[in-house]
Amino acid sequence: MRIFVTGAGGFVGGHLLTTLQRAGHEVVAASHSPWQPPVPVATEVFDVCDAASFRDVLDAHRPDGVIHLAAMASPQRSWEATDETFAVNIMGASHLLQALVDRPETRVLLVGSAQQYGHGTGSPLVETDPLQPRSPYGVSKVAQELVGALYRRHFGMPVIGARPFNHTGPGQSPDYAIGAFSSQIAEIERGLRPPRMKVGWLGSRRDYLDVRDVTAAYLLLIESGDPGEVYNIASGSAERVGDLLDILLEAAGLKDAVEVVADPEPRPGDPEVLVGDSSKLREALGWKPEIPLSTSLVDTLDWYRARG
Repeated sequence: MRIFVTGAGGFVGGHLLTTLQRAGHEVVAASHSPWQPPVPVATEVFDVCDAASFRDVLDAHRPDGVIHLAAMASPQRSWEATDETFAVNIMGASHLLQALVDRPETRVLLVGSAQQYGHGTGSPLVETDPLQPRSPYGVSKVAQELVGALYRRHFGMPVIGARPFNHTGPGQSPDYAIGAFSSQIAEIERGLRPPRMKVGWLGSRRDYLDVRDVTAAYLLLIESGDPGEVYNIASGSAERVGDLLDILLEAAGLKDAVEVVADPEPRPGDPEVLVGDSSKLREALGWKPEIPLSTSLVDTLDWYRARG
């Protein structure tokens, strides 16, 4: 397949390009600003909010499938940039699908988020559970999915939805918990900061996967996912964020040598527990996580160490 990837310059995008190329696909990678992909692929630079540019690029490459990663991806920042979040995440998906109306056979994977559920009960969430997002980001991902369903109904387009839960791995930004932990620990090891870490609330429990397992799921979904369906991508296990920090500190030999200053309570709207059930994906396509979370955590720390 010729697969077009939007948002390819981000954390997940780099891993996805590698996954797709290793599987033998021809890949075209797009981002909103110039970057250096980790593997040799054709590239495009444009803004998904520019409908004409989106259409021209897709007309030029005529992909068999599109994996739509491009997004404003931070729930916290979405409160500070609500208009931009809605523009990129909703209008961007709309521009993509409208550009493919004349080629409705093109498979499309819309990447959503566990934030669409908005809350957790402690039991793994399934795809039919109610969507009650608690941030502009979560709302935008619900809307993106609805836009995809609209084009599926009216034009018969093979649109598939994914709702990945938390994932981490090499290259994750310090805007996210594991990236922030790893970045600070690497700086402490190099003597660039005192042995003191400022972190968010550590009592939340989240369903974490390695980003490389997540991109393996995207590969299966763009190849064989059932159009019109939505799939959770999750481990089914809720890990306390504070325990993940402990794993990283132990890996660095700093468990008892660093003062950790944590927020006393979660951010407004941040659920205490968010864990997913991926039985649908496992049973339909045989996907399962392969990389232990401890490996993913240490790989993330090593990536920050290697940055020097």
